Amino acid sequence: VTGVQERRYTAAPNTLPVDQAFRDSRVAVDLGYSTPVAANTKLNIGVNGSVEQDYRSLSGRVGIAQDLNNKSTTLSLGVNFEQDQSKPFHGIPVALSPMSGTPAAARSRNKNVINAVAGITQVLTPNLVVQLNYSYGSSKGYHSDPYRILSVLDPTTGAPLRYVYEGRPDKRTRQSVYGAAKLATGSFVTDLSARYYHDSWGINSYTVELAEHVPLMSKAYIEPRVRYYHQSKADFFAYYLPSTAALPLFASSDSRLDRFNAITFGVSGGVELTPHLELYANVETYRQSKSGALGTVPAGIANQTLYSGTHAMSGLFGIKFKF
Repeated sequence: VTGVQERRYTAAPNTLPVDQAFRDSRVAVDLGYSTPVAANTKLNIGVNGSVEQDYRSLSGRVGIAQDLNNKSTTLSLGVNFEQDQSKPFHGIPVALSPMSGTPAAARSRNKNVINAVAGITQVLTPNLVVQLNYSYGSSKGYHSDPYRILSVLDPTTGAPLRYVYEGRPDKRTRQSVYGAAKLATGSFVTDLSARYYHDSWGINSYTVELAEHVPLMSKAYIEPRVRYYHQSKADFFAYYLPSTAALPLFASSDSRLDRFNAITFGVSGGVELTPHLELYANVETYRQSKSGALGTVPAGIANQTLYSGTHAMSGLFGIKFKF
């Protein structure tokens, strides 16, 4: 195929097989506008776009918020539309087909997504505000990772016999319920939130987060926080496929679809230099761990770490201008 080049590289055992020569770039733009359209009614609209060498995403959103009861109650409704196009360098592989260096016939596939969220925010006392949201999302189209493969193993020895591309369902629905409370005690502000999530792929999750805003003198603050997350695995998740069984309709070894726990510790802070200028920073550490047992695995890979999880640390520094 014209313009397609094949590269070969070797990955050492027990390391992530990453092509060190691979390079990519991403450009993203987000525009938003908010305006009152009637007494106590605010309209929000926006568009977003991002482009990579092998991926493109376009989205638009619209939301409306209505204040009631002397602005002690706010009702909100928002809808987001998104279209993504996946165009991998080797084309769109056929799900669960053998991995090869031959470019696929299909060059790209799209995914269409619609999400809606409805919520209510209520001031209970001068120091306490609560919020409750319900969201629903539906997506249709190409959900697979075109670069992800699964090993087909000998079920006794664990020896890899071949590799096949993953395959995920072309439809997914998501639902979640989110609740939050914000309590002010003097100059201190406590934020507590919880979220429950369910989707049609069999994933159920819950998230709990606690944060505290602590003032430091009159022009600085610090905000420590902790977040805990747990999810079940997708119905089609698999670490590998046994060679003695027929190929399933769907399968993926993506660890993000596995059953796991995650905990995040973070701290942010800022200092006001002038009434219009603030310096701020954020540091965060994130760690995943396997939840539940792996189950029975072939003897040849019994000592292998099939779930390595993700351990990451990030930092952000910036300047805020107020007009």
